[in-house]
This record gives sequence, structure tokens and C-alpha cells, in this order.
Amino acid sequence: MLTGPALGDAVRRAMALKKVKQRHVAEEFGVSQPSVSEWLRFGRIDKKHLSHLVAYFSDVADFAHWGLPAEWGRAADAPAPVALPSDEQEARLVRAFRAVLDSDRASILAEVEQRAAYVAELAQMLASQRPSLRLAHETPTDERDRPIAFAQKADKKPHSSTGKKP
Repeated sequence: MLTGPALGDAVRRAMALKKVKQRHVAEEFGVSQPSVSEWLRFGRIDKKHLSHLVAYFSDVADFAHWGLPAEWGRAADAPAPVALPSDEQEARLVRAFRAVLDSDRASILAEVEQRAAYVAELAQMLASQRPSLRLAHETPTDERDRPIAFAQKADKKPHSSTGKKP
């Protein structure tokens, strides 16, 4: 993974490709706009944001853009990633799908379901091989995956009035 100013430059290029401003990135990541400015200047980004960063810009920047091995992004025979359609494009796709003959709809749906299953299987495989690349919206699956702060709070016991630990 890129670090320092090289990471800041990679974020700047990805923002330009995605056509988003610092305030949009700040809202997406739950940080202030000055924090994003610091990301761009120095490339110092909290590790908790890195997998989200790669996922957020995945429609415009592949794994190699971030200095990660390209093979982490997809299997050798998998098609290149495609950006998700906008609401307008999605509406046009739905209208076109409705115009297709009933007999063709079944084969189209089967193909879509097969590709969705492949993508889900690939995502699960990547997450198991590289837990640090888990997408930001995924929740921890067990106690080991929870942030350290939670574990520390759970381990703390109240101190007696003398101030000594029990």
C-alpha cells in the first residue's frame, strides 16, 4: 500500500476521476474537511479508513492504483470491475428489461444470478484471505474482529475508593 505523499497523490487522483470534492470525501468517511486536506498533503490516513478508501474509489481506481497487488482485486479470468449505474441508467435498464420477451428474461436473470454468486464468492474469498480489506459496511463477525477500544472497555474493572486495582 502506498504511504506518505504518494498515498495523498493517489487519493487526489482518485477524487479527480470520481469528480468528488474534499467535503464529499469528508462526509463519506465521517471526518472533517481539513482532515481530508491533510490526507492529500501528507498521505497520513488512519488505518481504519484504508479498506473503505479502496472500496469507495473502486469504480475509478483499481488495487494497483493504491500500490496493492492487482491480483488482490480479482481473479485472473474475472471481468474488469464495472461502475454501478446511476439512478437514471438503472431506470433505463429496467425499462429495457421489461421490453425483453418473457422467454429471454429467464436466461438473463439466470446469467445475472450466476454473476452475482460469483462476485459474492470472490468477495468472501478475498475477505478471508485479507481481513484488513474487509469493506467498511461489513460488521465484525466475532470478538477478535472488534476494535481494540471495545475490548479494553470490556476488560476494565471499577477501581475501589483507594484508587488501587482489585
